[in-house]
Amino acid sequence: MTVGVNEGSKSVSFSVDINRPAGAPSAPIPLLISLHGFGSLTLDASVFSQSGVATAIFNNNDMGAQGGGGTRGTGIFYDLYGEDHPASSMIAWAWGISRIIDALEKTPAANIDPRRIAVTGCSRDGKGALTAGAFDERIVLTIPQESGAGGSASWRVSLAGKDAGENVQTLSHATGEQPWFRESFGANFGNKVTTLQ
Repeated sequence: MTVGVNEGSKSVSFSVDINRPAGAPSAPIPLLISLHGFGSLTLDASVFSQSGVATAIFNNNDMGAQGGGGTRGTGIFYDLYGEDHPASSMIAWAWGISRIIDALEKTPAANIDPRRIAVTGCSRDGKGALTAGAFDERIVLTIPQESGAGGSASWRVSLAGKDAGENVQTLSHATGEQPWFRESFGANFGNKVTTLQ
């Protein structure tokens, strides 16, 4: 499926391959969207295909790059909204997934039920799946795999683990390593995680 988005005089498009399981009914079926810029599902695809669930790999790296701090503002989202847009790459990923759901709602011929959408991802992509699920209420199931610090793990707990000698990524480290989070987040809270709720 090709998704096109217009904003003023600018437009972008991207594609996502939707894999329907063999023997799936012609009626709309659920869809699992997997964030993974490396091109493979991080869960056992057979579990979903046997249950009549379609899968799609979403190349989140194309939407918002995550190749180190120098890649902030790079990707399809930023092509549309400008490289200086303050949104993090994870917000860009969530935006892309929301546009996929928009397109599915307008494309009944895809035979995907837009009311039964799940998202998943592992590690950094697990953080992204969690973000997508938090910002789009149409996503009914979020499966963040090993999303770690900044994902399902609390920054406070991560800092306490680091202070106890564990090898744990902290907020100040994560915000300096990748553009996953808004740039001002690290500046404002990198050394103040105890003030976060």
